[in-house]
Amino acid sequence: MSGKRKRKQRRKAVPLKLRDRVVHDQGMWIQAVEDLRHQLSEHCRYSKPDKLRFQDRRLEYNLWEQIKAAAGEDWRQRNVWLFRCYRVTTTFRLGYDEPFRLHCEEMKAMGLSEKPRLFCRSFARRFALDPLATGEELWLRLESIASWMEVQESFSQWLAFKEDRDYWQGDPDKRARAFQGRILASWMTYLGIYEYEHNGRRVRGMRLWEGLGIGTNDKGVLWSPRDWANILERAARIAEKGNNDCTPLEQWVWWCYPVFSRYGWNTREVRDAASQRFADKGSLKVIEKSEADFRRYWMTRGLRFAGRKTIRTSPPLAEFVRHVSVPDPDNVRGVPIWPPHWLRNKTHGT
Repeated sequence: MSGKRKRKQRRKAVPLKLRDRVVHDQGMWIQAVEDLRHQLSEHCRYSKPDKLRFQDRRLEYNLWEQIKAAAGEDWRQRNVWLFRCYRVTTTFRLGYDEPFRLHCEEMKAMGLSEKPRLFCRSFARRFALDPLATGEELWLRLESIASWMEVQESFSQWLAFKEDRDYWQGDPDKRARAFQGRILASWMTYLGIYEYEHNGRRVRGMRLWEGLGIGTNDKGVLWSPRDWANILERAARIAEKGNNDCTPLEQWVWWCYPVFSRYGWNTREVRDAASQRFADKGSLKVIEKSEADFRRYWMTRGLRFAGRKTIRTSPPLAEFVRHVSVPDPDNVRGVPIWPPHWLRNKTHGT
C-alpha cells in the first residue's frame, strides 16, 4: 500500500519546466482578459447609445494577437500556441466554470464527442495524421471557449453599465452621485437600516465612515438638498431591484449570443427560438414585437443579430439554445481574480 501511495504522490508532482510553461500560457490568457476588461470599460464610458456593442469577439482577437507575436508567421508554431492556450484554459479553467460547461455542451451538440482533456491527449497524434482537419477543430474549440468566457466578462460589465449609466457616461457630479448611490445601496442591502442615537435623539439610518466621502462632491462641497435627495432615491431604487436586475429572456439571449453570433442566426430565428422557450408576460411583451423592433430592442443592449435572411426552419444548434441551462447570475457576476498562489496550488494538484 505504501508503494502505491508513493507512486500516486509522484504522479501529482509537475515538472518545473512544465509548470513554467503553464504559468506562461495562463499569463497569455490573463493578459487577453485584462485587455478585454479595459476595452469594455472604455467602450461603456465613451460610446453613444446607438453604438454600444458587446460580445464582438474582443477576447478572441486579443488572444490571437498574442499568439501571432509569440509564433510569428510559422503556421505550425501558431497551431502549437493555439493548442497550448486551449489546453491551459480547459485544464485550469481560470475561474470560468460556467463557460467551460457551456463549451463542453456546445461541442457535444456539434457532434464532437471528445471532451477537452481527451482531445488534448490525442491532439499530437491526430495532427500528425491530418493537420488541416485537426487544426480546424482546434480553432473551432478555442473560438468556442473564448466566446463563452467573453460572455461572463461582458455580462458583468453590461449589468454594471445598465444599473448606473450616469456613473459611466455622466459629468463628474453625475458620476459622483451615482457612485455614492451605489455605495449606499450596498450598505442598505448587506447591513440594513437601523436606529441609533445621534445628538441626543433617535435616528433611523446608517453610520458611515467619513472617509468614504458620502455627502460631498469630488471637491468636498456638500450636496444640495435636491442632490442629496436624488442620491437617496437612487440608492433605495437600486437596493429594491437588487444586483441582478435582468429578466430571464435577457439572461437567455445574453448567454446564447455566442451561438447566435458564430452560427449566423438572424433576428427571426432568435425570436422564434425565444417564443418556444418563454411564455411569461414580460418575455412575450418583447417577443411579440415586430422583427425590426425586436432587433432594435437588443441593439440598445449592445447585441446585434447579423445573420442573413433565410427560409431555413432549423438553424445550427437550435435544440441546444432552446434547452440550455442558463447560469445563475449570482454565480457569474463579477470577474475572476487570480492571486499569486492560485496557479501554484492548482499545478501541484492540490
